[in-house]
Amino acid sequence: MEHWVSYPFVRFLLFFLSGILFAIFIPGESLTGLYIGLISCSAIYLLLLIFYNPQLFYSKNIFYSILCSMTLFFSGAIITRQQDKEPEAINLKTELNSCGYFKAKITGETERKGNFYKITARVEKIKTAQSWRTVDIDIILWIKNGLVDAPFYGQTYLFNGSLTRIAGANYYKSFDPQKYYRYKNIFYQSTPFKLIQLDTIPDSYIIYHSLVLKDYFSRRFGEFIKDKESLGITEGVILGKRDGISNDVRDIYSGTGAMHLLSVSGLHIGLLYQLLLFLLNPLIYLPRGKLIRFISISSLLISYALLTGLVPPVLRSTIMFLIFLIAKTISKKHNPYNTLAISALVILIYDPFTIADIGFQLTYLAMGGLIFLQPKLSGFYEPKRWLDTQIWTITTGGIAATMITFPISLYYFHSFPVYFSLSNLLVAPLSYAILWLGILGLIFSRTDLVLKPLCYCLEKTIWLMNEGLRYILKIPESVIRDIYIDMHHMIFLYTLMILLILIFSAKKIKLVIPLLILSILFSGIVIYEKIIVCRQRDVIVFFVKGKKAIAGVNGRVAEIYADSTFNEEKLKFEIYPALLSRGVKTFNFIKPRNFRKLKFGNIIRCGNKNILTVTDKTILDPISYLPGIDLLIYEPSSKGNFGEFDLKAENVVINKKYKKVTVDKILSKNINLHVTESNEYFALSIEGDQ
Repeated sequence: MEHWVSYPFVRFLLFFLSGILFAIFIPGESLTGLYIGLISCSAIYLLLLIFYNPQLFYSKNIFYSILCSMTLFFSGAIITRQQDKEPEAINLKTELNSCGYFKAKITGETERKGNFYKITARVEKIKTAQSWRTVDIDIILWIKNGLVDAPFYGQTYLFNGSLTRIAGANYYKSFDPQKYYRYKNIFYQSTPFKLIQLDTIPDSYIIYHSLVLKDYFSRRFGEFIKDKESLGITEGVILGKRDGISNDVRDIYSGTGAMHLLSVSGLHIGLLYQLLLFLLNPLIYLPRGKLIRFISISSLLISYALLTGLVPPVLRSTIMFLIFLIAKTISKKHNPYNTLAISALVILIYDPFTIADIGFQLTYLAMGGLIFLQPKLSGFYEPKRWLDTQIWTITTGGIAATMITFPISLYYFHSFPVYFSLSNLLVAPLSYAILWLGILGLIFSRTDLVLKPLCYCLEKTIWLMNEGLRYILKIPESVIRDIYIDMHHMIFLYTLMILLILIFSAKKIKLVIPLLILSILFSGIVIYEKIIVCRQRDVIVFFVKGKKAIAGVNGRVAEIYADSTFNEEKLKFEIYPALLSRGVKTFNFIKPRNFRKLKFGNIIRCGNKNILTVTDKTILDPISYLPGIDLLIYEPSSKGNFGEFDLKAENVVINKKYKKVTVDKILSKNINLHVTESNEYFALSIEGDQ
């Protein structure tokens, strides 16, 4: 207990975090109860402090702890609810869905996505049937290339187009856009077909000019770096622009555990922080030297963050290392756990929804692993030579960060790089070189005589890193793919990891018994789930933005029938993850003999189920009585309205492609009906006979 008292800010963070999670996962719009709880706890604390002997009060540590904990809990919940824009988005649903014109200002950096510009914008006014209405809601804009020349931060446009809710996924897939943008307080998107620029009044002229400067540096690098791969990585690592990095390069870095190198992140800010500390450390010997060093390093870090446009990963990392710098300036001996917790508190107070950001989770887990595990791992071996020391430091750092992040990495990315230590030995020194060369390129960007050789060295260094990682990826069994774990698996893994660390680091031998019990329980759960997987006999129908795919699952084998619009890449991204998460290992495509083409549609035999697809509403009534039809899929070719008399099958899906297709609200409870929207991800599972 005394040991735990040494980490007050860690405790503060945990209770503040619990309040955030409460507000996120327990829905509710009213803040009254939370305010009453906060005021009550604060008032009791102050009254006891004033009218009770302070020494006796603090000696009753349990009361003090409970009051502080509840105050932090209510504070976290209130801040989260205040910043949550979902209730406003829901209240505006009718107006937003019906509006045809809206005025919006670009509030984020422009990103190229194929033939479109992807932009974050803030809608200021919408045109309803009656009049213009003032609103304040963030959206994602998809502007087709050619409608406007390079939309930029701060520009305000009048758009002709509809606002639609960002589609979600009711099945397990690699990426759920609705969930992702929900934690960014973005709920709608638009692909306008006409727009008129009104003016350019940025919210922040500092960010505006930093983005202008960023575009200038990008053009200058592009003049001398001709290799597209090298240019894309340069822009990602130095400037935080990710749209120039190809999918092939992403796969290479992901498979070798070096994905974090493709864009400026906590690693690069940490490297810059270490470099600046090393270069400016002599300043501490001057009068007020520590203050001068602090001002110099903080100014350079903030300037670099502004240069990247204050993208969230850079902003978070800059705040974290600035707080570390403050602690280092104030005291020679500071508790790194408290410092790390303070930085997390500052970030979460500013934006509590950051807790759902994968980058935030990985950054703080990796930092915690480096602080706690690396010193313990380094103690197993003491190198004698400088080179051996550097290699051992890189190796132990990579092992510490990977150990602490691998459960959450499996949960999000479903793969594990086997030779991550080898990758770290390659990329660690090259990352230093790339960062140095890139920063020097920024400094000498106006001098071609200096910039040209710098870009040449930068291009060759990136080429060397890419080729090295390609070679590592070609090693047999270099990456274990398609590892799908659920939340409870991840919690079990972290619990087992914590117990192991406590047993070996704190010599808590008594924890061996709980470790064995949890290990047996976890193994039993995994074995039970594997038995369930082997026994599954289901038919799953996927509807992805109007396209249809059907999969018959028999144990670990799936038979797939898909529309012609599904190519291998779309299947890999949209369909395979859902099946892999169910334990499927083999994919077979349904042969023509398994389906019959009729005048009004198709009858598909998948697994032990018959699926009927039709396009003409006039024949729904007679064919609904066909025996042996387990699922009826109606795909209307025009607008229309229908009710219960049209739907005689037990399971019915209307694959809605037209906005004017409507369904009567009064339908029999015996009908399992779902109407898919044109931009929706939906899956229907029909259980088969065991």
